[in-house]
Amino acid sequence: NNNNNNNNNNNKALDLLEKMVSSPDIAKPNIVSYNTVLRASSHDAEQAERILQMIHDDPNQNVQPNTITYNSIMHAWAQTPHGASKAEAYLREMMALHHERQSDDDGTLKADTIAFNTVLNAWATTPDSADRAEALLEHMERLYQAGNVHVRPDVYSYASVMKAWASPSTKNRQVAAQKALALLERMERMYQETGNPDIRPNVITYTSVMNVLARNPAVGSAQQAQDLLETMLEKYRKEGREDLKPDTIVFSSVMDAWAKCTDDQAFAAERALEVLQTMLDCKESGELPHLQPNARTYCSVIYALGRSRAYGAAERAHHLLDDMERRHAFGRHDDAEAVAPNTWVYNAVIDGYARSSYIGKAEKAYILLRKMEMESVENNNPAIAPDAITYNNVLNACCNAFGDATFQQKAFVMALQTFKTLHRAPHIRQTSVTYSLFLKCIRKLAPAGNERDIMLRKTFSFCASEGLVNQVVLNQLKTACNRETFYDILTHCGSSIVSTDVTELPQSWRRNAKR
Repeated sequence: NNNNNNNNNNNKALDLLEKMVSSPDIAKPNIVSYNTVLRASSHDAEQAERILQMIHDDPNQNVQPNTITYNSIMHAWAQTPHGASKAEAYLREMMALHHERQSDDDGTLKADTIAFNTVLNAWATTPDSADRAEALLEHMERLYQAGNVHVRPDVYSYASVMKAWASPSTKNRQVAAQKALALLERMERMYQETGNPDIRPNVITYTSVMNVLARNPAVGSAQQAQDLLETMLEKYRKEGREDLKPDTIVFSSVMDAWAKCTDDQAFAAERALEVLQTMLDCKESGELPHLQPNARTYCSVIYALGRSRAYGAAERAHHLLDDMERRHAFGRHDDAEAVAPNTWVYNAVIDGYARSSYIGKAEKAYILLRKMEMESVENNNPAIAPDAITYNNVLNACCNAFGDATFQQKAFVMALQTFKTLHRAPHIRQTSVTYSLFLKCIRKLAPAGNERDIMLRKTFSFCASEGLVNQVVLNQLKTACNRETFYDILTHCGSSIVSTDVTELPQSWRRNAKR
C-alpha cells in the first residue's frame, strides 16, 4: 500500500511538472522543480530518464541540469538489477557536460564523491564486475591526485570495490583475494600519510576483505583472515579503535575461512576451534559483550572438524552441537535464539560422522536423523527438519560403515529405512546422489545373491523412472553386479541399448539428473 501511494504521488508530481512546462498560465519550472520530482522518482529509472530529457527539451534555456540532477538519475539506475553501465554512462556524460560548460560554469555541475560512489556501488552489486569497479576507483584516484578535490575517494569508495571482489560471481578467487588485500593496504597507507579520517579502514572494510579471503581456498588465505582479526583486536585494545571493534560477522568470517581452506585440514579445524573459543572468551569476560555466537558460527567450526577426518573430530563436532542445544535451552533469550541449532548444523555433524573412521558412525548419523524427524514434528520445529542432504549424509555414513558382519548388517538396515523414508517423504525429493549412495550401500553391505539383485533392479528402476540416472549412478550399478545382471536390469527398465555410457541410454532416464 505504501508503494502504491508513493507511485501515485510521484505520478501526480510528474503530471504537475508537465503542466508547468506546457501551460502558459502557470509559472515555469526551474531546476529545483525538476530535481524535486526527479528525486521522488529514485526507484523508477525510466521515469527519471524521462525527466532528464524534459530538462534538455525545456524551452527555457536557463534551466540546466546540475550535480543533484545527475546524482539522482544515477541513483535511480543503480537501484536496478543491471543498471551499473547506465549509471556510469550518466557519470561520464556529467563530466563531459562539465568540461563543455567550464568557461561559463557556475560550479553547479560537477562530478563528486557521491556520484562516483553511487556508480561504484552499482558495479559492486552487478555479477562479475569487480574489474569495472576497480577501474572506476583508479580513475577517481587519478582525478583526485590531479587536483580535483570534489572526487576524493572515501571509505565507502574502497568498501564498494571490496564488496565487488567478494561477490560469489567473481571467478578467479585468488586474484580477488590479492586485489582486496591490496586495497586494504592502500587505504592503511593513505591514512597513515594523510591522516584523513574519511579514508581510515573500519570494521566494514576489514570484514569485506575477510569475506574475499574466506572464498579463496588457497593455502594461507585463512591465515591472512586470522591475521586481520588479530590486527583488529590489537588496534581496538591498544589504540581504542572503536571503528575496528570486531563483531560476530568478523569472527564468523574467519571461522568460515578456516572451514573452507585447503591448508592441512586437522590444523585448520584446530584454528577454527581456537577462534570460536576466543570469541566466547571475549564475550564472557565482558571485553566484547556484543558478540553473539550463532548457528553460522558453530556450523563453520563443525564443518571444519568434519572435513579434517582427524581422530575424534566427529565426536567433537557432536559435542559442539550438544553445547548449542544447552545454550539454546538455558541461555538468555537473545543468546538462546541466535544459537538454536538448525538443519545445516545437524547436516554438518552427520557429514562429519560420514567422513570419519568412527566405528559406530552409521548408528550415530541415523540417531541424529531420527531426532531431527521427531523434534521437527512433535515440537513443531521446522528449523531442524531433515532435507535431502540430511538423508544423503546418513546413507553416506552407512555405505562407508566399518566393522564386522553384524555392524554391516545393522548399517544396511538403517540405510534401507533411511532410503524408504526419503522415498515416501511428500515434500523432499531424492537426487541422483541419493540413488548412487543407496546402490553403494547395497553393493557394500547386502550379501550377494538373488535378493541383492532384486534390490538393485528395483532401486535402478525407481531412479530411471524419476529421470535421475547419471554417470555416477550407472557406475555404481555396474560395480554392484556382474555383466549379465547389469544387462538384465537395463533391459528390464526398457532400454534397447546396453551401455556403460549414460549418454547412450534413454534421455528420459536422465532428464532430472542435475537435481
